Amino acid sequence: MQNISQFVAQHSAQILLTGTCNVMYRIFLLSIVVLFFTNCTNIIAYELSRPIKNANVFDQQIEDIKIYYYTIGEKQNPPLVFLHGLLAFTETYRNLITSLSEKYFVIGIDLPGHGRSAVGKNNLNADKIAEYIIQLTDKINIQEFYIVGHSAGGVVAMSTSKNYPDKVIKAVTIASPFNSKGLNFDSRWYKFISEDGFRVYNHRKNDFLLNIFNASHRMIGEGNKFDSTKITMGKQGNGLYPSYTRSDLKAINTPFLIVVAEKDDLIFPDHSISMAEHLLNSELLILKNANHASVVRNEKNVKIITRNIFKFFDNRV
Repeated sequence: MQNISQFVAQHSAQILLTGTCNVMYRIFLLSIVVLFFTNCTNIIAYELSRPIKNANVFDQQIEDIKIYYYTIGEKQNPPLVFLHGLLAFTETYRNLITSLSEKYFVIGIDLPGHGRSAVGKNNLNADKIAEYIIQLTDKINIQEFYIVGHSAGGVVAMSTSKNYPDKVIKAVTIASPFNSKGLNFDSRWYKFISEDGFRVYNHRKNDFLLNIFNASHRMIGEGNKFDSTKITMGKQGNGLYPSYTRSDLKAINTPFLIVVAEKDDLIFPDHSISMAEHLLNSELLILKNANHASVVRNEKNVKIITRNIFKFFDNRV
C-alpha cells in the first residue's frame, strides 16, 4: 500500500503542475488580449493621425504660443475655419475637411495644446481660444469666414460667433454642448470626463479612448506636449466646460446649423436640440443612429453633413 507521504507528494505535484498550467494559460490569454487591444489602439491612432492629402501646414505665433493650421482647397473659394474636438487634432477629421474643401478654402486649426500647437499659459477656455482664432485669421488676411466645429470645437465656434459677429458669416456645430448640463458624465467611453473636470491623474490605464488620443499624438511626435495639455486641463477643473445660458444663446445673431447625433454617447441629444430652439437664427439636422465619433467619422455621415453644410452656407437669406 502506498504510504501517506508518497500519496501526498505525488498528488501535490499534480495539483501544483495543474495550477501552474492554469496560471500560465491565463497569462497567455491575458497577453493575447493586451496585444490585441494595443494593436487596435495603434491601428486606430495611425488612421486618425494620417496626413491630409493636398493640405499645407503653417504656423503663426499668437501671443505666447505657436499655433499650427492646415489649408486645403482653392484660395479663391470662401474661407471656412474648421475646429476639432477635445483631445483630437485637425488630421483626425481628414475626410470631412477634404469633403468641405470641394467648395471652400478650409483652414483647419490645431487648438492650443492639441496636435502640433503649443499649450500656452492661459486656460483652455472657449472665449480665449476664440480670441486666438481671430488673431490668426487677421494675420493671414482673412476678414470674415464660415466656421464649423465638432464637440468642443463647436463650443469655440459659438464663442467666436458671439464675441466677433462681424467676422463669422455662418456657423455649424456638430455634437456640441452649450454648457456642462449637456455632458453625459456616465458615458462608458469618456471616463476621463467628470463633473469636476478632466481626470488627468486618476484615469484608468485601460481607458481605451484616451489611449487612442495618447497614441495618435505620439505618432505625430507630440506625445510630451499632449501630456502637458492633459495636466493643464486637469488644473482647470470644470472651468474647462462651457457655461452659456439660454439668454446667451438668444444674444447670438449669427445663423447656425446645429447637427445632432441621435445616439450621442457624450452629449445629450435633447440638449443640443434645445440649443437650436434658443438660438434666434438656426436650423437643425439630426443624424440617425450616429454617436459622438461616428457623426464625423462614418463615410455616410460625412456625405450627409457636407451636403447640408453646403446647402446651409449657399442660402444667403
